[in-house]
Amino acid sequence: MKYEHSTLVTPSTYSDFGFCGGIPLRESKYGHLADKGSQRAQEDWNQFIGGTVLPGFGGCMSPRFNMTSVTIPECLPDRMEVIAYANEFAFLQDDVTEYMGVEQMGKDNDDFSLGFSAGTETTIPTSPPLSGKSRMQARLVSELMAQDRTRAEILINCWEQLAKHAASGSRKREFLTLDDYVPWRILDVGET
Repeated sequence: MKYEHSTLVTPSTYSDFGFCGGIPLRESKYGHLADKGSQRAQEDWNQFIGGTVLPGFGGCMSPRFNMTSVTIPECLPDRMEVIAYANEFAFLQDDVTEYMGVEQMGKDNDDFSLGFSAGTETTIPTSPPLSGKSRMQARLVSELMAQDRTRAEILINCWEQLAKHAASGSRKREFLTLDDYVPWRILDVGET
């Protein structure tokens, strides 16, 4: 593979804490755009949802690398910011749903779907009023659709399936073996 948008990180400049030994780490040349997307998502979350970002929450950002810039190092520069925004939103959403009951997850899932459908409109509807989370989603979907409608539709479908999985109540399930846990976890992290 020819690398155009990333550089190899010198192994002696970071610690992998014993994980992934020998796997080269690449970082996007556009990490600043990933930081911009992550920061924008946190700011939108605070504005539209309010005060639910925990103090000290770093999300995809760390002092050294933005998670998006090292997990998708060859992301096209014009997509890096919006992809980082989507990842940050997903982490924020995941933290919130971690503490929801099954009934609340179902309501949240309905709200989730509304945000996706609103974002596919030419202009984001104001009636019925969207929740803060749906407003963020609509804005995100609108940006994604403007860049690449076909891939945005695939992403929306996957994210809706992931939301349905989360709302199924399976997060409260106890697993007795790793063989039971792994297939569930694959779905939980977005295999759809």
